[in-house]
Amino acid sequence: MPTAGHILNSSSLMKRNNLKKYQVCLRIISVKQDSYGEHLVYDWKQLKEDKFKWWVERVRQNLLLFDLVRLDHFRAFAAYWEVPAGEDTAINGKWVRTPGTDFFRIVKKEFPDMPLIAEDLGQLDELSL
Repeated sequence: MPTAGHILNSSSLMKRNNLKKYQVCLRIISVKQDSYGEHLVYDWKQLKEDKFKWWVERVRQNLLLFDLVRLDHFRAFAAYWEVPAGEDTAINGKWVRTPGTDFFRIVKKEFPDMPLIAEDLGQLDELSL
């Protein structure tokens, strides 16, 4: 999930609303979709247009420090549950697809050994396999 450091260094990669304010949405990470936490959401359209450069560089930097890189919330590389800010529960959310397949093709090209570990969190479906 985006942190304050991500925002300061990569604000153009976060979703914004039509007023150019950060789109604060909820990413629900519970299988039951009952977890509640407000987070900024990556602008996957922009990331894809940039050929996922930010992600590739993030992986590259981590590989200078570690032998493997763990991808948390792996399920969200296929789709994530997005709930508009201001909702009291996650019931009005929707699944939003992400360009995960395109992302992993580029990662595979840059890092042929795929030195990644996927965190097993969330309900898998055909999109995430």
